[in-house]
Amino acid sequence: MTSTPTSALSAPPRTLSILSLVAAIASIPLGHFVILPIAAIILGFLARGREPWARTMSTWGIALGFVILFWWVLVGVLAAMVWLPLVLLHIAH
Repeated sequence: MTSTPTSALSAPPRTLSILSLVAAIASIPLGHFVILPIAAIILGFLARGREPWARTMSTWGIALGFVILFWWVLVGVLAAMVWLPLVLLHIAH
């Protein structure tokens, strides 16, 4: 007689939380593609509602997403402040 293994308790799915955290970490070097931090934020909020057991990962995804998005917006504004006057001066000549 063969015994069948009893099904072990599996961990609840954490797909959205993991995707949020991965998108947030990937957006650190690739944040200038604004879609990654936004995706991390959206996936993090979806995960908080659907995967409450993975709240820490989704919170980190949301926090990193906002920080990286703010950083790249700040870099873009500062770059525009530096380059826009130079472009306007070049056009005026």
